[in-house]
Amino acid sequence: MKRLIIISIMIFMSSTGLHALSYEDEREIAREFITYLDSQNLIIYDQEITWMLQMIMDRLADHLNRPVYTFKIHAIKDHSVNAFAIPDGHIFINIGTILFVKDLDELAAVIAHEMGHGQLRHIAQYFEAQKRISTASIVGIIAGTLLSAANPQIGTALVYSSMGGAENIKLAYSRKNEYEADDFAQNLLKASDFDTSAMMRFLIRLHTFSGGSNLPEYFLTHPYTQNRIASVSGQFGEPRPDSHYWTLYSSVVGLTLPSREVEIRAQTIPEP
Repeated sequence: MKRLIIISIMIFMSSTGLHALSYEDEREIAREFITYLDSQNLIIYDQEITWMLQMIMDRLADHLNRPVYTFKIHAIKDHSVNAFAIPDGHIFINIGTILFVKDLDELAAVIAHEMGHGQLRHIAQYFEAQKRISTASIVGIIAGTLLSAANPQIGTALVYSSMGGAENIKLAYSRKNEYEADDFAQNLLKASDFDTSAMMRFLIRLHTFSGGSNLPEYFLTHPYTQNRIASVSGQFGEPRPDSHYWTLYSSVVGLTLPSREVEIRAQTIPEP
């Protein structure tokens, strides 16, 4: 069964006395990471895809109270179910996530959760907690974790070579961080008039689809507990795919599949 991976990236340190990175430090990390992704031809610039993602992002951002970033969103050429945030308010969504969600509410829930980690400064604080790690090492750790989805040997090697002698590094969010980001996302979804049960649907389907034996990597970096599901649960709604969802879905399908397969699958996609 295909591995399902969602990686929201941060560095979890044991250090104390946290102080946030400067915004210039964050911009430098973001610039280097995006440059690296571009060099690997991983970022998608198809306007039909990027416009729709930005529309969701802007709708959420319009309801932020004192935003700390101008959030930016990027689509990544990777079929694993993957979403992550880096410093300076950049959110990345794998095309596998777009194909996995059942409506724009579920996609908005994933995006809002990552915005929560950014807005609450989880990522910047934990990067700062290990000052001896250079910007280049941080970029390498992030890139290595991302690449692990497609090529575990290359990704793992890049992570460890970037870490060097650094210790106490763990690519995982704490349960406290997760509850905070979940709560943030639920409030933001409600304020933005998205379905607040969307995150619960997404998490349960991801867990069920994995077969329950080998948990998706998302649940290693985002602790999966019944309490967490309960904390985001409300009335369990049904997906509400609309014309915007099917436009985005078909754009991703058209981008990723051979032309003949696109023709076959297009026959199963409802007209907007």
